[in-house]
Amino acid sequence: MSLAVKTLRDADPWQTASYMVVLTGTSNPAPSAWPHTLRAIWNREDAQDRRRALIAVTHLAHQQPQQVAQFLSSLGLLDFADSEQLKCLPYGRDLTLFLLCLHIAAPEKCATGVGKLLEAAVAFRSKSVLLHTLTALTHLTARHPGRYDDHASGLPGLLDALQQKQWQAALDKLVDAAAPAWASTLRAATAEQIESTARSLAERLTAGPATPSGALRLRALADVLATRSRRLVHRCLDLLAEAAASPESAEPVAKYLLAPLLSQESGRTGVAAARDWCRRRLSPTALTHGRDAERGATGVVARALAADKVPLPAATVAACLPSPPDPARCRTSTLRRWLSDPWPPALTVAAAAGGHPVAERALALHVTLEPPATGAYAVRLREALGRLAADHPDALIGPLQQDAVHSGDLSGLKRLATMGPDMLTAVLEDPGHRETLLTIAKILQDSPAGLKALGVKLQTVATTQGGLLPAGVEETVALLTATRNAEIHKAVLSSVGEQLHRYAAHWGSQDPLGTLTPVLAVMEDRGRETRATAGPPYDHHARQFMLAANEAYLLRIALHAHFDDLSARPVDQFLRDVEGLAFAELPLFLPPGDGEIALHAWRRRFEHLPHLCRRLAAANHRAAARALLDRVLDFTNRVHPSGKGNWRDGLANDWRRYLRVVGLEDRERLTGTILDFAGRDIAFAKQLVEVAGQSLGDISPELYALMRDPRTPPALMPALRSTASWAGRAAHGEAWTEVFAEVASARSRPLSREADRTPLTRRG
Repeated sequence: MSLAVKTLRDADPWQTASYMVVLTGTSNPAPSAWPHTLRAIWNREDAQDRRRALIAVTHLAHQQPQQVAQFLSSLGLLDFADSEQLKCLPYGRDLTLFLLCLHIAAPEKCATGVGKLLEAAVAFRSKSVLLHTLTALTHLTARHPGRYDDHASGLPGLLDALQQKQWQAALDKLVDAAAPAWASTLRAATAEQIESTARSLAERLTAGPATPSGALRLRALADVLATRSRRLVHRCLDLLAEAAASPESAEPVAKYLLAPLLSQESGRTGVAAARDWCRRRLSPTALTHGRDAERGATGVVARALAADKVPLPAATVAACLPSPPDPARCRTSTLRRWLSDPWPPALTVAAAAGGHPVAERALALHVTLEPPATGAYAVRLREALGRLAADHPDALIGPLQQDAVHSGDLSGLKRLATMGPDMLTAVLEDPGHRETLLTIAKILQDSPAGLKALGVKLQTVATTQGGLLPAGVEETVALLTATRNAEIHKAVLSSVGEQLHRYAAHWGSQDPLGTLTPVLAVMEDRGRETRATAGPPYDHHARQFMLAANEAYLLRIALHAHFDDLSARPVDQFLRDVEGLAFAELPLFLPPGDGEIALHAWRRRFEHLPHLCRRLAAANHRAAARALLDRVLDFTNRVHPSGKGNWRDGLANDWRRYLRVVGLEDRERLTGTILDFAGRDIAFAKQLVEVAGQSLGDISPELYALMRDPRTPPALMPALRSTASWAGRAAHGEAWTEVFAEVASARSRPLSREADRTPLTRRG
């Protein structure tokens, strides 16, 4: 054991990470061993190693709570007396899980630790630690009523201490995370006590601007009222709406109380009561003065329903607005009240999207008005139509296009075109809506208002991100030459490169190399010239030209990998040209600050080479294909020798289809090939084990051999065990459970002797 501890103390980060993978993948590891090995890793004083050790402890808390409590106490971690202790905590969700498991291991220490961690996070201004500690506190107060009530009661004072400028951007997230915990202090409150809390909040709003603690109490009150009686909900909302005498006081009531309350399940009594309260206090026919839409009950409802940053679902908006018994008999004058000030235009569009019958008729009237509506209100309504059409294309994208054609005002189309692919998902998933997007793109390209670049961008998104076949070679050239906007060029080139992974055959007969190479060369020259003459520092447009040049360079590599004629010249000569592009100095076109040494930039250089290797193997150039992969591995190991983890896993995943070819080429050498990859890159070895199992069906002989081979690194063992569960039959010798036990015993017994003979060093 002492030699194992010494070995881990001197190991590199990759080896300690591999040990942690093995430890967390082992059920109920020996309690006499792991505290010593983890303590050796902890004493290395490396923040990343310490984070991994705490994540490993999280996995062990359910199995060995007493040992975990003793281990954490020995670290002295729960004092959080300095910022260095915060740096070793797990990130994000892992921190929440760590605190929850700490309660399992040592409830008293957890209660003390959470309190000190909250104080330390505020003192050292760690927003992430504070956010995820509050999330953990919410879970703890829900699961263990009473034990953490003191912490929850102190949250208003904690948030009031965060009024410095650096906390402002994070306050909304912190309020949302802390609100359920503070709401737990009211879990047993009577209706009178809750009404008293609402009255106290109303008095605070009347006295001055809302504080962070006021926002917290309002947000928590939304959770509390969701399950309370109709009378209590109406009474509390009336009290707070009466106090919202100005736009400044109406905003927090709408944002932190009413909107979160309305967003909950409609079947809850308090939520249904809140919707009814809204219908009684906001109506287009009753709203006659602009000031009423900004204050009081009317202003609170209007702000909650028309929230832009975190909008309510359209169906919720529709349910919160009044509707007459017979909507079809509404007069035109009534419909026009939905289309003019002081009524918020976003409410009309959202309600129509949510199926409100009067709002639907009002929107239809707007689209067909003669003459078309003009002025600032009409522009705002069209922009809202473009913004909401992305989420509700079934109801809105048709009227959006119809209104633009009818009125000639492209404000709504412009708003839609500025959205990225992620925001247009609902539109791109439907073939009919994608065709409408292409029509809208054509309208923008043909407009005289300088919107051609936006039209090209929207056409590119609809074509390449929407599941349509990629544009042909000539169409791609037309897109690239239609505008000098480098940002559009970058998007077009990037999308084409992504589509080649699936649709390369679509371009096979169109001479893509001969047609596109001159266009790409122009873009590369422009980027090279910009880099030489524009800076640094580079402005936005200069950076876009350089990034577009980089995309052109990457597409050139992809075109050679997919379309170069392998029989036209000796393969060695061909590979020299491709490798000259793929392994060139990285900062060729990338501007400073945009990933000159970033690992993902290298990964993108190599992402089409697996297809080239498959082509080489199919043409009986198997040795050349394997040599190209070996060079990639040697190169990445040299530029980033400790590059293990997510980036390296992603790189290995890019090569899966070629690794399948490797696994099928020579089964007699498969075990040796896996061991060779394990020495070069453990992620590639794991991928080869998995794809070989998928391709060969039963790789029991190879799995048996690898598990018993002393050259097999421990980090590969979880992949071997996992693959054995679905791709290994027990007919080859004894049962797998017996093999696992035998291998675990053999590897733990001679650990000290192995440490003497073979120091734990990274292969390759």
